[in-house]
Amino acid sequence: MKDNIKGLEGAISCCRSLDRWPEDFCKDPKIQQQVIQHFEKLLRFYNTFDVEGLVATACKILSDKKVTLPPVFLQVDEYQDLNKKDQEMVRLISSKPGSQIVVVGDDAQSIYGFRHANYSGIREIWDDPQWEHVMFAKSHRLPPPILRASQALIAKEDYLGGKMDVPKDNKEKVLTLQCTKSDLQLQLISAFINKMMKGECTDNKGKALCYKDFMILCPTKNFINTTIACLNNDGIPTKQRQKGEIPNELWHLLLVFRMLHSEDRLALRQWLEVCGIAPDRITAIRKAAMAAGQSLFKFCATLKNPIIKQIYAGLETLEHAQNDIKKFKDALKAFPYLVANDSLFSNIGLPVHKKDGDKQPVKVAEIIHSLYEEYGLMDQGGNTDVSNEDKVLITTMHSAKGLESKIVFIPWLNCRFMPGSGRDKKEERRVLYVALTRAKENLILLFDEIYTCRGKSMSPFLEEIKDYLDVRRVNKAGLEKFKN
Repeated sequence: MKDNIKGLEGAISCCRSLDRWPEDFCKDPKIQQQVIQHFEKLLRFYNTFDVEGLVATACKILSDKKVTLPPVFLQVDEYQDLNKKDQEMVRLISSKPGSQIVVVGDDAQSIYGFRHANYSGIREIWDDPQWEHVMFAKSHRLPPPILRASQALIAKEDYLGGKMDVPKDNKEKVLTLQCTKSDLQLQLISAFINKMMKGECTDNKGKALCYKDFMILCPTKNFINTTIACLNNDGIPTKQRQKGEIPNELWHLLLVFRMLHSEDRLALRQWLEVCGIAPDRITAIRKAAMAAGQSLFKFCATLKNPIIKQIYAGLETLEHAQNDIKKFKDALKAFPYLVANDSLFSNIGLPVHKKDGDKQPVKVAEIIHSLYEEYGLMDQGGNTDVSNEDKVLITTMHSAKGLESKIVFIPWLNCRFMPGSGRDKKEERRVLYVALTRAKENLILLFDEIYTCRGKSMSPFLEEIKDYLDVRRVNKAGLEKFKN
């Protein structure tokens, strides 16, 4: 078990998503059962839940023939990205009389294997005669060269997404630059963007191009900073796709608000760490509370630890100050181990300047909700994590799902990085397919010459669709010629 501690979170997620344990996890059924039982015991103790557990419980309830539901109207997008348990819940809901369920999906775009996505689920529904089938086989977004190349990439995989109507070959191909040196790839991309911007080029509708019309997709996160540095050095503004990370100072403030609002046990446990209490000591406190049959909040209230006593005193002060914003802010500034100032208050919507004597109630629940929403901790829908600034977007191929841009560059498409080492080749093919189909007008692929994989340089995926690529070899002299 000790060897599996690091992968325990993923193993539990796999078990609760798929009703099975990972192959590399402990094979002893007794230990497996003990892990799940202890995990569920901790969930109850902290008065929290996991999404996988909610779905499993829903499936159990829906499987009971005695349970009746009113008619359900449900649309499920990206069905191929759901795991088997999620898909089971959709099927159970759809089996209830009067329900109308619409499922949308494309198995060729399933790239979330690490989340236990079951891409074959959409095929199972397609082959089920009880479902009405609608195929959108005509692409109104992809230019013919990109559509031909991307469809050729998945042609042998028998995906539903591979049944698009492909236009006849008019000899247009996707530009693919074979660079003699690795660093030439970014230099070419930079030169290409600068040349198009300075040359006042337009898009297909005659509109002037902006920096935000360009997107660069890297094979992994490791290439993002290098790409940004190269473009910034050439005067090209860049941006990254954010992942909804909340700054530490706001995260700490959120924990305090959660403790104040509902005596959040998990928030208290996390706050003990913020206060510098050692992890083994926190574990001992938690075990003692469980043994006593008390919640963490009630148990800690009985302890004589001076740090913990300060936390409770601070929460009590905040509780009494909620009807006076000035007093409330002063109480936050004095809260143990919380670094709070006026700029932090303005970020969460608390008035900094005196207004009506600052005597107005603080709505803690609304602040918690707004913080979760603003930092992506609560789904807002859509791609709200990409700003609309006029900058070139730099992200990974894997993170490009749901995005699109007029002109897309995909560098480092050699045999060393695509498919990536140790990754599932079928899913890597789908990742590349998603990346290729992000371009609305123009797609430029790049790779550098390396001689470490049996004399081949380009990705084997590109080798397969070479007939659809316009491969041009570029050296340093060619770069200078291109700049001029």
